[in-house]
Amino acid sequence: MKGVMIIYILLIVSVTIVARPSESAVSCADVNTSLYSCIDYLTAGGTPSVACCAGVKRIKSMAQTITDRRVVCRCLKAATTRIIPSIVIDDASFLPQKCGVQANIPLSQNVNCDK
Repeated sequence: MKGVMIIYILLIVSVTIVARPSESAVSCADVNTSLYSCIDYLTAGGTPSVACCAGVKRIKSMAQTITDRRVVCRCLKAATTRIIPSIVIDDASFLPQKCGVQANIPLSQNVNCDK
């Protein structure tokens, strides 16, 4: 019963998101999905996996407009503060560089996404 309720809630949320027009085609769900394979690197350091770097590249490709970059930035900021509370900030800041991606969106808890 609990599983059915969760599916029902997710369905309602999905319909609400699709029905509501947005300025950006990017969602935090997309960003989080792309960042998911980086959790080991973000919490323990070392070398990011191939899958993690592919996710970083996907995130960069999502941020084509200023509005999209701001949305991605806010999603990344939320991920570093709420979703991945044990993140190692120093490792996070070097993630794009370690993946060979030139990104202009920092992975940081203190970034101002409106700049």
